[in-house]
Amino acid sequence: MKNLSLCSSKMQKALWATLFVFTHIFTYAQLEKTYPNSETHVATGGCVLCNVVDSEKSIGSNENDYATLRIPIGINARIIQTFNFQNLVPGFRKLTIGIETPNVSIKEQAKRDIYIETFNGNTTNNDYKKIDLNMLKPGPDPNKGTIEFTTTKPFTKIELSIHSGLVGLGEDLRIYYVHHLPSRFTTCGNPPLDPAYYFPFDGNSKIDIIRGTSLTPPYVNNLLFSNGVCGKALGDTNTPLYAGDIPLNPYATISFWAKATTNNSEILFLTNLFGERHFKIQNEPEFRHYTIKINPESASLYRDGKFVPGKGIIINGNQLAIILSMINASIDELIIYHRELSDTEILALAQSYNTSLNKSIDTNTLQTETINEIFTISPNPTTGQIAIESNFPMEGSEIFISNTSGKEVYRSKFTSKTFDLPTTLPGGVYMLTLQTRDKKVYTRKVILTR
Repeated sequence: MKNLSLCSSKMQKALWATLFVFTHIFTYAQLEKTYPNSETHVATGGCVLCNVVDSEKSIGSNENDYATLRIPIGINARIIQTFNFQNLVPGFRKLTIGIETPNVSIKEQAKRDIYIETFNGNTTNNDYKKIDLNMLKPGPDPNKGTIEFTTTKPFTKIELSIHSGLVGLGEDLRIYYVHHLPSRFTTCGNPPLDPAYYFPFDGNSKIDIIRGTSLTPPYVNNLLFSNGVCGKALGDTNTPLYAGDIPLNPYATISFWAKATTNNSEILFLTNLFGERHFKIQNEPEFRHYTIKINPESASLYRDGKFVPGKGIIINGNQLAIILSMINASIDELIIYHRELSDTEILALAQSYNTSLNKSIDTNTLQTETINEIFTISPNPTTGQIAIESNFPMEGSEIFISNTSGKEVYRSKFTSKTFDLPTTLPGGVYMLTLQTRDKKVYTRKVILTR
C-alpha cells in the first residue's frame, strides 16, 4: 500500500479520483533505435541478374556497411526485401532507412518506382506508398541519406520493393540500415515520451491510438466531447468506462489534463478493494495538467509539472483495471506509461503542449518560467552548434539534452552562450532543458540535422 499526495489547500472545485492498478508484468517499449532482426528477399519477373548482395548487412545496428539491391537498367522486374522485427512495433513510429545511390543524388530516386508497406504478421496495414521527394532526406553527401516516414498502425515487418533501374538513375540501391524510433504524434506539442497508451479523445473517440485499445463497454457511444487542450476533450460519462485491457507495471505513470466546471464536479478512478477514494480540486475552471507517478513503495501527484505535497488517498498495487467516470468535468490527453517518469520528464511533458502553466501553485521543488522571462535557442534547426539567449542570469545553470524518448544524452554546466552538441548524436528531434541555480526550468525543442 502506498500514500498518494493529492490534497492541496488551494484546490477548490471537486475532482474525485481513485485508481485500479494492474500488476501484470509488461515489457516497456525500447526507447532507443530498434533494428530488424532478420530479412528475406525475392526477385520477381524472371530476372536472373536481379539480386541482393550482402543482404545481411542491411539489418542490425551496424550503420556503416550495406546491402546492395541490384536490377539491371531496362529489365521489367523488381526486388522485394522484407525486414522483420522481433516484437510487435506500436503505431506512430518514425521509420528510417539509410540508403545510398552511387553517382546520383538520392533525390533522383523519386523518379523511380520504389514502394514501402508495413504489415502486422501477414496482414497489410494498407499503407502501401511510393517513395516521394518528401520522404527522401539527403545528407552532406547528396548521394547518401535516408528514407523517412511515420507509421500509424502497429507492425511486425516492412516491405521495400524496387522496380527496374532507369537510365541516369543507376541500377544499384544500397541499404545501410533500417530502424524505428518514437515519433511525434500529439496534435499540439512534442512527443509525450513514448507512452504505452494514449487516449487523445479526438474525433469523438474513446480509442487508444497506439495499440487500438478501447474504453469499454462498447455500447457507451453517447459521450460528450468539447474543446480541450489538444483538440477535443472527453466530458460527462453517465456510464463508467473500463480500461480493462490495459496492464500496468508496478512502476507506472498516468498523465492527463482535467478541469472541473461546478462545485459537484468529479472524475472517478474506482477500486473494488477500498471503494471510492478521491482528491479535490477547487477553483479549476481551466484545464490543468496532472501526473500520478506510482511505484511499489510510494505514489506522487504533480500538477502542471510540479510535485504537490500533502496527504491523500491510498492505492493498492494489486488491482485489476482502470475505471473512468466523470460528472461536470472534462479530461483530455489521457496517457499511460509503463515506467516512472523522472521529475524533469514530467515537467517537460506538461510544458510540451504550448499551454501557459504560469498559474499559482503550492511550494514546489521546481519553478516554471514566468511570462516576462525570455529564453531562446538558435539556429533551429541546427547542424550541431547552438546559441542560447535569455534576459535572466544563466551563470550556475546546467544544460540537459534528452532524446524524444526522454533519455538524457548530454549534460553540461553552463559556461558559454554558444556550444556544440556532441558529434556522436545522430540527427533528430531533442529537448534542451536549462535549469538555473534557483531551480527554474526552461525547455525548448531542438532539431538536429546531420
